This record gives sequence, C-alpha cells and structure tokens, in this order.
Amino acid sequence: MGDALDAQPDLWHLTQVFRFRNSRVLRKLVTPEHDLVLEGFPRCGNSFAERAFVFANRRVQAWAIATHAHRVAQVALAVRYGLPTAIFFREPDKAITSLAALHFASRPSSDQTIQRFVTDKTEYYAKYHDFVLRQRDALIVSEFATTTKNFGKVVDALNEKFGTEFARFSDTPEDVAEIFSTTKKHLSPSPERDLIKDRMSEFYLSATNASARARAEGSYARLLEAAI
Repeated sequence: MGDALDAQPDLWHLTQVFRFRNSRVLRKLVTPEHDLVLEGFPRCGNSFAERAFVFANRRVQAWAIATHAHRVAQVALAVRYGLPTAIFFREPDKAITSLAALHFASRPSSDQTIQRFVTDKTEYYAKYHDFVLRQRDALIVSEFATTTKNFGKVVDALNEKFGTEFARFSDTPEDVAEIFSTTKKHLSPSPERDLIKDRMSEFYLSATNASARARAEGSYARLLEAAI
C-alpha cells in the first residue's frame, strides 16, 4: 500500500485507471459521476457497507459507488468533487492484525517480512485517518460497530449531511444474514485466519512498531470523537 502518489491524487487516479483498464475495479475509482463514496482502511467494514447499501438501494447501481481503493488520494478526490462520502474505521490493532492475517494466511513468510508489513500498514493507518480528520467537515466517519450493526444510522447521516434520499438499511438479522450469504470469503469470519491473528498481534505490539502504533492509536481516539 504505497503512498507516494497520495499528494498527487490526479496522477494516482491516472495510474489506477491504466492499471485496472481491463478490470471491474475500474468502476470503483472515484469520478465526479459517482453517486457516493464508501471508503476506509482495509478490514474496517467496507465490504459490508457496500453490500448493505446496494441491498437497500436497488435503484443505485453498484458501479455508481466509488469504494475499496483504501487510499488517501481517493478520499481527496471525493472531497474535491463534493460527493456524499462515508469513511469507515476500526481499532488499529484489529484492523491491522486482521489485514496481516488475511495477507499471510496462505503465504509463509519470515518474521522480518511480517514485521515490515505490519509497521508499514500501521504507519499508513495513521496517515490515512489523519487526512480523513482534516476533511471531516466534508464527509462522515463511522466506527466498525456502527457500520456493521447499525448501518441504517450511516445512511441517515449521509442523507442529513448531503441532502440525499438514500434508502435506509433495516439492520434486521435476516437482512444482515443475506449480506453475508452473498459475499466472498474475506468478508465473513474465518477460523483459519483467527488461528494466526494472535501471532500477527505480536508484531503489532512489538517494540519495533511502538512509534507507528502510538500515532495510529492517537488517530483512532480522534476518530471516535468525530464519529456519527
């Protein structure tokens, strides 16, 4: 998750358009024509939010939602275009250890490689959310529990802030079960990943990661104050 182009969102967008020119991912890169933006750091409820929104808003085509870039540049462009934007966040230890578990579940790697990955993601967690906080007047932020257990509140907040009329997700057990039943494996809980999360947590809590961890946890505390 390199960040060299975050300061140049237009250039970042061009590189991504070229990279995904033959992929369905292309439709998820933000443009002024999108209806809304649902974004966040990885493993923060992004997939659930996208699917819950589409489930409740059948008139909004999936291609009209910019999502899953997980990059500062995508948020910067969303703000520039004035699009209805929701950013989803989660405790850094849970987001980062879950991301590391997903990444390394099927690729055995050295401790050095894992530590470098975890520290890079922890540093980007802080950078990503510090940028989001600077833009908080132009978007809404939703904590993981709200996103996954009370998504109707997210839709209400979008409608109130942006004057939209999106349909509210009902958050009933039946509708939530429907979301999980029609999604890919990475959205649902995984016993296999859970087995290695404790090991990933050791890298997150390591002395090597102390400085990055302090910044990430500081960002998380400020996000809670700004959350809907």
